[in-house]
Amino acid sequence: MPDPFTHIDPLVHNTKENADKIACTETLLKEYLVEDCMQFYRDVISFCLENGINFDDKDILDAGCNANCLRGIISKRFHPKSLTCYDYSGETLEIAKSISPASQYEVFDLVHDQPKDQFDMIFCTQVIEHIPDAELAIVKLVELTNLGGHILR
Repeated sequence: MPDPFTHIDPLVHNTKENADKIACTETLLKEYLVEDCMQFYRDVISFCLENGINFDDKDILDAGCNANCLRGIISKRFHPKSLTCYDYSGETLEIAKSISPASQYEVFDLVHDQPKDQFDMIFCTQVIEHIPDAELAIVKLVELTNLGGHILR
């Protein structure tokens, strides 16, 4: 299946000026939520479980949540203490909220914003490769992680 996002330059997509303008629209969301994509997220969850990572009673962050696929899978199968979704685009978060209103959402820039909270489990899938200062973004992910927590990117 061809990648529906090949027309998006990740460096342009992730600038402050363009993030909301070319954010995840409902049309792009439908193109994104195909079976291959959903299987990827199910595989991520399976990988965690196979490696002894439990989601029950944990504070979980999906950093760069986009359409909120992981949140849906986690909330259906587990009972996390909290489930928070960060994304660079406020417009994308509005779409994610319309899909899953029960989660907590926050516009957050992994390079420029300062962490306020910490989490037991952080997912940051298909995000870091789009950030020009990936090293700083990884440092922020570590700062967002509770002692003994996990980051999956």
